[in-house]
Amino acid sequence: MFSGKRSLIALSLGALLAAPAACTRKPDNSALDSNVSTINVSLDAPKVLVGFTTQANASLKDAVGNPINSSVGWYSSNPKVANVDPSSGVVTAIAPGVTNIVATVQGQSGSSRLVVGVTQQAAAVVADSAAHADSVQVRQPAVSQASVDSPSSTAPAGALAAVAPPGQPDPKTRIAHDFNDGTFGPFENSTPGHNSIIDDPTNSGHGKVLQIKYDGVGPNADLNQYAAWTPRNGPSHGSTFFFRGELYYPASTPRIMDGTVLRKIIYFRTDRGDNKQCDLVLFQYANRVGVSVQSPAAHVTKYDAFTLKIGAWNTVQMQVTTNSRPGVSDGILRVWHDGALAYENSQIAFTGPADPQSTHWSWLTFGHQREGAPGDGAINEVRYWDNIIFTMNGAP
Repeated sequence: MFSGKRSLIALSLGALLAAPAACTRKPDNSALDSNVSTINVSLDAPKVLVGFTTQANASLKDAVGNPINSSVGWYSSNPKVANVDPSSGVVTAIAPGVTNIVATVQGQSGSSRLVVGVTQQAAAVVADSAAHADSVQVRQPAVSQASVDSPSSTAPAGALAAVAPPGQPDPKTRIAHDFNDGTFGPFENSTPGHNSIIDDPTNSGHGKVLQIKYDGVGPNADLNQYAAWTPRNGPSHGSTFFFRGELYYPASTPRIMDGTVLRKIIYFRTDRGDNKQCDLVLFQYANRVGVSVQSPAAHVTKYDAFTLKIGAWNTVQMQVTTNSRPGVSDGILRVWHDGALAYENSQIAFTGPADPQSTHWSWLTFGHQREGAPGDGAINEVRYWDNIIFTMNGAP
């Protein structure tokens, strides 16, 4: 669907590749080597879901209120609920509950409360049960909680900050695989014997990972490589599904910073044939990632949703809430990169008015890429994937 990529990438490469200024997590830094009097701790997302992360931040001041720059140590008061990297302050949610994330320096300490839930509703229940404990300042979400879950959700507003990624709605509808058993698990391999499970070549503790290999067979070929989940009765109208995966592009990838080479990262498709299906794609050009939704009733393209890290692992997460009825523009798409909300649209018609109510998502692929196509040139590279999760909420 991207053979006309030169017309698709019509914006100036200079504008597309302009990277934002770096953001640090260090405390305010106007006074050095002073005695710390107070430590104020905040969390980027004070309510998170099991399996995801948030960043802890510390602001240090001396007795007269001057900011201090100093290294901070971190720990969790309940490591069974969440642990925290002692130097970076990155917090990982482990199990439902409440814990305090504590910063220490020069014998002083400060803390902030973290609420962990399995679903948005569970996080709200946990938060309510902890309401009688120490007070904690909670950021209001950018959108109501009802729109986070689904258009018909009755979850209370403020149950989870909208910037926090989705979790696992129901273990019974959770498809997950880390490839450490050496197999593709529940996922389809586009070319058995070609793509493979290998030891983590990045030496970053991932165990075994999926390697998808693109041979660059020539500009006139159209051979696709991918891994896929193909549910028999996939998510349909009014239901929600989530995706989470970790992706690595080697720094040695040929033409990786060439903005004229278009790659697909994610490709989801409904079961309608005859070019009447919905195609949902995360596409990559150089180190930028965009979003495309093409259906009989929607034509959405968003360039520059986020910056892909090359030579490092990226976590990509998605929420797709299919529109309530055929042709109705109330579908929701959210995309997160490394835990930060990168794209959001709550007015998408993933299906057209002529589509049957039974239309469902039937082909959910990651790493989908053809090795070459007319005008594209050859794609000759490898990509690594790990820790793939699909979850469904309200699916048939």
